[in-house]
Amino acid sequence: MGTTQIVREFNLANNKVLSRWVKQYKEFGKIFETRGKATKFNTPNKGRPRKYFEKPLEELSKEELLKRVRMLEDIKKSLVYLTSQKPNKNTK
Repeated sequence: MGTTQIVREFNLANNKVLSRWVKQYKEFGKIFETRGKATKFNTPNKGRPRKYFEKPLEELSKEELLKRVRMLEDIKKSLVYLTSQKPNKNTK
């Protein structure tokens, strides 16, 4: 059976789908469906790159740790304030 017949019979999108499956089967012995399943573990550079790189907490100085803690406290206070506000009638 030719590839065109297989694509028609199994209602595949195109010949590339079938050739990808054949290639995966020959290489790994099974077929992997990877669309929409990217994670940081299998694609570590996925997504928008960071503008800065965070140092691990162990490497931060006391001043940097205090700055980070104060920032997190400010975020928590803002969140408490925003959740306590009544919703605006004009927004959905």
